[in-house]
Amino acid sequence: VDGTSPFRDAVRDSWVPGGAPLPADRLTGPEAADQPPGFVAVLGDLAAVPVERRRRLLDEAIRRQPRRLGLLMSMWRTYPPARWGDGLRWLQAAVALAPSNPDVRSALGAALGQTGDRDGALATCREAVRLGPAYAPAHNNLGNARLNSGDVDGAVAAYREAIRLNPTYPLAHFNLGAVLHQRGNR
Repeated sequence: VDGTSPFRDAVRDSWVPGGAPLPADRLTGPEAADQPPGFVAVLGDLAAVPVERRRRLLDEAIRRQPRRLGLLMSMWRTYPPARWGDGLRWLQAAVALAPSNPDVRSALGAALGQTGDRDGALATCREAVRLGPAYAPAHNNLGNARLNSGDVDGAVAAYREAIRLNPTYPLAHFNLGAVLHQRGNR
């Protein structure tokens, strides 16, 4: 409790064991959209809040502060992988705002791949790796794009690079294992 905002204090109190729960409509109302962007992004990521309410909150916050990368990325995260095509506009806005951010480019590449744009996914993931050569998720997403384009050896190399960069990155281990298992290399 910092005493600077009764709303933020109430939210924090609701997260403490035994704290009074905050109604979902208050978490997504006008009072929530007036909070600092990072706080709104956290509210937008709360799984306890229904997705349509999270989207309304984030949409209002983005309308008020359209140049906040965290808000755009939080909005995109409200879309499950099967609906990433619906959330592409948020990632494209984030790339326009932060064109040299490898995390944003990597997410856009993954989303393009999910929507079936193999060439776009491959080009965007390559750009993400160029922008962030030490960013393991970019290499993992490049592996996915290569695999979806039929380049199995390239996918294996990208997954291995992701693991080299971050040996505890489980998704890269899973993806590498799945490809090697499918090829019969156990």
